[in-house]
Amino acid sequence: MCQISEPRTIEEAVTGQYVKNWKEAADSEYKSLMENETWDLVELPSNKTANRCKWVFKVKRKSDGTVERFKGRLVAKGYAQKFGFDYRETFSPVVRFSSVRALIAFAVQNDMLIHQMDVITAFLNGDLDEDIYMQQPDGYVQSGSEHLVCKLKKSLYGLKQAPRCWNLAFKKHMESIGFRQTTADPCVYVRFGDAIAIVAVYADDLILITKTPTEMEELKFMMAMRFKMKDMGRLHYCLGVSIVCDEQQKCVWLHQKQHILDMLKKYGLLEAKTVSTPADLNVRLQKDDSVSKPVDPVPYQSTVGSLLYAATAT
Repeated sequence: MCQISEPRTIEEAVTGQYVKNWKEAADSEYKSLMENETWDLVELPSNKTANRCKWVFKVKRKSDGTVERFKGRLVAKGYAQKFGFDYRETFSPVVRFSSVRALIAFAVQNDMLIHQMDVITAFLNGDLDEDIYMQQPDGYVQSGSEHLVCKLKKSLYGLKQAPRCWNLAFKKHMESIGFRQTTADPCVYVRFGDAIAIVAVYADDLILITKTPTEMEELKFMMAMRFKMKDMGRLHYCLGVSIVCDEQQKCVWLHQKQHILDMLKKYGLLEAKTVSTPADLNVRLQKDDSVSKPVDPVPYQSTVGSLLYAATAT
């Protein structure tokens, strides 16, 4: 796995080793901002202060650690926002991973398809109610308009209310196409009809579950009608966890091999010797220590049942 230094400023991005890749990433982000009409260039009112912004560059990797793409993101410095003036409510939920595991198990047991999609520039889909001004981004200041500032119309990454604005926009769209939130987990949406369809959302990552390929394509189409989406195919990598499916045996394995390798490499332990049972050598085991009492596991059906029942009970 190649090591790529991530630039901290736009100046580093356009002068470093991967100039072309980082410039394309920044241009793509700025193009999305313009297409989405994220702001208007205006004179800064005398009673207002323009927030600053910065570029954040990251290397997105696949589950095996190889480079997937170079990513540039324009982020507002939301720490300068004042409560009651620039923002109010900020809370936004994300799906619990216990819900993700339960839904995967439910889908596998019922021979359902599990796909994933990524919302491109998700936070830009939320509308702002407050008047927020921001300086023009470095490297993209409009010639002849250097004295103007950006009056934000859409939520931008870094704003304190941005996750909430996106969540409200997503919820509104899901309800418009017949989905309802479950009370057990508000980030799990369920639609009942001829067949059940489930969507779980974690920020801009979506997990889609349907019974047939036709239903899956229809669901993806309805999602893409409102948001700019990237189809990731079958679920294979989610929230840092790799998912391996075996359709013949109806099994799913979840692992974090790449994360473990990254941690071992970070702390210089790749060449460390392995042991079958890591333990303190000075601990003396008693005879009764080897006897373990059976524990009745809570079946995943109870978690799935609570999610689906909550959707129908409301």
